Parts: sequence; structure tokens; C-alpha cells
Amino acid sequence: TKIGYTFTAWNTKADGSGTGYVDKKEVKNLTSTNGAKVNLYARWKANTYSVVYNGNGKTGGTMSNSSHTYDQAKNLSTNQYTKTGYTFTSWNTKADGSGTTYTNEKEVKNLTSTQGAKINLYAQWTPNTYTVKYNGNHATSGTTADTTHTYDVSKQLRENDYLRDGWKYMGWNTKADGTGTAYANQQSVKNLTSTNGAVVNLYAQWNKAPSLITTNKVYYENEISEQAWLNNYRMKNIRAVDLEDGDISDDIRIIADYVDVTKPGNYQVYYEVTDSVDQKIQESSTVTIKYNNPPIIRSEERRVGK
Repeated sequence: TKIGYTFTAWNTKADGSGTGYVDKKEVKNLTSTNGAKVNLYARWKANTYSVVYNGNGKTGGTMSNSSHTYDQAKNLSTNQYTKTGYTFTSWNTKADGSGTTYTNEKEVKNLTSTQGAKINLYAQWTPNTYTVKYNGNHATSGTTADTTHTYDVSKQLRENDYLRDGWKYMGWNTKADGTGTAYANQQSVKNLTSTNGAVVNLYAQWNKAPSLITTNKVYYENEISEQAWLNNYRMKNIRAVDLEDGDISDDIRIIADYVDVTKPGNYQVYYEVTDSVDQKIQESSTVTIKYNNPPIIRSEERRVGK
């Protein structure tokens, strides 16, 4: 036997240029000389084998087997497989990577000595990593550091540390104007992108606090009744608007009212309104009750002639 080779025939010359005989061939009269020795030399053919390329979880691509000959060096085929969210790293004789490793297009020789054998090589994959960048999107203070994520691994987004005066933080979005994909604060996410080394931009989303418009009022004492004040006058020219909710004047409530319409003085009324995302704002107005001077009757003394 000869490792990696298959016997093919006998030959009277070591280089195969003599007379050939198949194995176990019946022969006669190889020489006429008494006591002579006839040397026959074994002829060998190098074994061939196939390398089978297994995608090992691949999501795209096809590859044909490659043919190899014993004792002849040859490069492995270039990997044509792809796997979403992963990068090809090498081939291995075991699917789990615990066997012998070969780099892409590595020159190999004598992976097996058995004629017609098949050598299975399994693609090895490394999950891609990407960065999530947190954008304040008009924030007035604060910073939020980037986070690194691995494909197919769940991980929480970082807690928002941005602030925007007069606005409430509502979450993250892949578009600054909020028309993209929305994510809650510290939401667990996975596979935001499949591209290795990519940067995923998330933009803080904000809800503007409502505006409460009040006006100061002036009345004379007893000019209006207490009932008229409560039912009509104290909400006169008081309104609330919200960028997202529109006119929310109907939601205004009075949290304190110290007006006494019967006594002169300066009084405060405190108003509060809450928008749909629970943002509260309070404003006050001053009500002045002025002293109401009574009318004066003036008379003139007239002398009547005699």
C-alpha cells in the first residue's frame, strides 16, 4: 500500500515505461534465462477527494464542491455564502468550530488519503456589531453616551439624559421628525441593523408644554356680584393652547381664588392646565377691586328777589 495512492498495475520499469501487467494477471515466459529474476514495479495513482462547503446557517449564496488530488497543493474555494447579520471568518471541519480551522482560500494539501472521500468544511460566522448614537434633537442640556450592540443579542437602549427646557421627553425615533420607528426609553432592542460597524441614529422626541394665557382684571367694588364672578368673569379671557393637542381651554381648572368683589384690594387667582401627556402648567392673574366712590349731590344757594 501507499498512503494517498491507489495501485493500478505492475510494470517492468520503475518509471512505467516498460511492460505493464494488471494485478493478478496470469503470466508466462517473462524470461528464458534459468534462475533469472524479473523485477516488476508497482504503479500508483494519486487519490482524489472532494471538499464539500457547508453554509452552516447561511441565508444566501451557493457553492460547488472542489476536487483535490493527494500530494498536490490547491486553494480552497472563495466563500460565496452570506448570513444576515454575520461576517464569515473561516472554515472548520466541525460545525461548532471545534475542529481544524482553515482561512478563506487557504492552500491545502492531503486533507484525506482516501480515494473518493468527501471532506466537509463548515462556514464559521461572527455576529456583527453596530453602534447606537443618541441625538438630543434640540436638547438644551445633557449628554447620552453611545451604546454598542451585537446582532441577535437583545440589549437595552441607554436611559435618556437629555433635557429640553419647556418640553417633555417622549422616547426615541429613527427620524428626527418622529416619522420613523419609535422606541421607548431603555427599551430592549435587537437587530436594529445587520451591517457590521454601522451607526444607528436615534433622536430624542419631545412634547411641548402647554401655554396658559391669563389677563389681569379691574372692577369696582360691588360692580359685579359674587355669583357673576364665579360663573362668568373669572374665566373671561383665560385660555390654554398646546402644540400637540390644540386648544385645551376647556381643561383649565382653578386651583385658588382669593377674590372678594365686595372689598377693595388686589387679589390673585391661580389657574392650572394639563395636556394629554400629563404636563402641568400654572399661571396667575391679578384682580383689582377698586373703591367705588358714592355720588356727591351739590346744591347752590339762590336768593329770591322780593
